[in-house]
Amino acid sequence: ADGDVTHTLDETIAFHSDGTEDNYTYSSAWFDAISAPPKLGRAVISRGSLATIDQLPAKLQNDPLKFDAPQYFTAPDIFPNGLANKPIFGTMTALWYKMGKTYRGKAQNLTQFYHPLDMVGEWNRAYGSAGFGQYQFVVPTEAVDEFKAILVDIQRSGHYSFLNVFKLFGPGNEAPLSFPIPGWNVCVDFAITPGLNEFLNGLDKRVLEFGGRLYTAKDSRTTAETFHAMYPRIDEWIALRRRVDPDGVFASDMARRLELL
Repeated sequence: ADGDVTHTLDETIAFHSDGTEDNYTYSSAWFDAISAPPKLGRAVISRGSLATIDQLPAKLQNDPLKFDAPQYFTAPDIFPNGLANKPIFGTMTALWYKMGKTYRGKAQNLTQFYHPLDMVGEWNRAYGSAGFGQYQFVVPTEAVDEFKAILVDIQRSGHYSFLNVFKLFGPGNEAPLSFPIPGWNVCVDFAITPGLNEFLNGLDKRVLEFGGRLYTAKDSRTTAETFHAMYPRIDEWIALRRRVDPDGVFASDMARRLELL
């Protein structure tokens, strides 16, 4: 794996656009969604490919598939609602960014590369009993100015997220509900607070207007009308679902909300 650090949103976008993404199989970045510009969008970037046996540390070469998920500690169930605020999340953001390093050819296990937050057990408890809502979207590559405007509005919204992911997507697959399109993708985790759903409703409209879509696996609140407009081949999927399950045996609250049955 290779690691890099950027200092502004424009630098993060330029870094992902310089063609070097093609040198890696996987690419992901944590980014700052709390600090005002020019720090907004600064990122800690991780890119890598699967290691060959000869690239592994000597102690792992004899057992290359051995995997022990590292975990530093488990978060206690003591956090009240309201701690996911700007001062606390701003401090956490500054610390996480400061921990970012530039490195090359570093061997990392699955947790270290894909799920670094899982090295803290039950990390979701930090959001309190109200919990959090994930919001993940992608807009086309050419909508970069609109994409930047959305991130600015998130930073100014009064809804705060420390856990943020930034990626540049390539094409999706041929499935009717494939999420990726070539474009800019982010995922943010907002603490559940008054007014959040109304704010996200506004983001839904803008993402749709710019030719983007939401990620089904992270959505718990958008409307059927919005979702159907974001996925133009959704009727193909519904027709197939009805053909293989005409009695509607397989159903979920999400399927009912999004009118997928």
